[in-house]
Amino acid sequence: MEHFRAVWPDVRIIFRGDSGFCRWKMLRWCDRHDIKYIVGLAKNSRLLKLAEPLMQQAALQFEQSRQKQRLFGELSYGAKTWTKSAG
Repeated sequence: MEHFRAVWPDVRIIFRGDSGFCRWKMLRWCDRHDIKYIVGLAKNSRLLKLAEPLMQQAALQFEQSRQKQRLFGELSYGAKTWTKSAG
């Protein structure tokens, strides 16, 4: 990583991974190396509750259009075992 930063010091690196990469060691490594990240989270009851308004909106739009829906939203979430919240 040091060589990469020496050659391209102003490059913004963003790591994108599915929920299999959402592990504290991986996220802390990214934080230490100034790498931003977008990772999926495995479903849990808290996330499902937070996503409920979007899910209801998607269901309504599907009923109206009969087309698959994909909605995006943003929220702040941090499991009790995490040292900081995501968001």
